Amino acid sequence: VIGRWQHSVFNGGFYNNQTSDYYNFGVNLSYSFTPHFSGEAGYNFDDVQSQAEGNYTRNRVYLGVSASY
Repeated sequence: VIGRWQHSVFNGGFYNNQTSDYYNFGVNLSYSFTPHFSGEAGYNFDDVQSQAEGNYTRNRVYLGVSASY
């Protein structure tokens, strides 16, 4: 499990003194099937609230399989 928050203030230029907040939450699970094969699944949610860049949310889901020798 991971969570993040980032606050930015623009200095100079067209967006001078405008702010941006970035929030992120993620969950990741991994499982080893054998010593050589494993799988991974996860979900991330992003939320951006920005006076300069606009507001948006993003949902990301991923699955993966790894093999090693």
